[in-house]
Amino acid sequence: MLIRDKVQPLYVGSDEPDLVGYYPKWLDNLADDVTLEGSMLDGVVVGKEGVRAIVVAIRAFYDRQEHKFADVYRENRFIEEYIAVVGGEPSAVSCSSPTMPMGKPSTSWRVTGHVAR
Repeated sequence: MLIRDKVQPLYVGSDEPDLVGYYPKWLDNLADDVTLEGSMLDGVVVGKEGVRAIVVAIRAFYDRQEHKFADVYRENRFIEEYIAVVGGEPSAVSCSSPTMPMGKPSTSWRVTGHVAR
């Protein structure tokens, strides 16, 4: 088996054209008791101020963020998938939340990440 260092994974590339400049609107519509789980968190964050603060702070670490998908999936889940590049290294990130009726705040958000090595 041949393994090469510093070869860019195939999933790393440019944004999907429709997602250039994407802003997560769900971030402006969080329930008071929203929860956030993440592969890099030790526990669960509860409350919209904490969830918003973490999501905004994490984005500040990214050299760049390339969205691949952001939409409703199978009628009951909202999914975001993107590549976050930190320190020149790509990480695939997948976020999901139950979809909420129009006007209802988001109640949970789960984030998983995988660093390509």
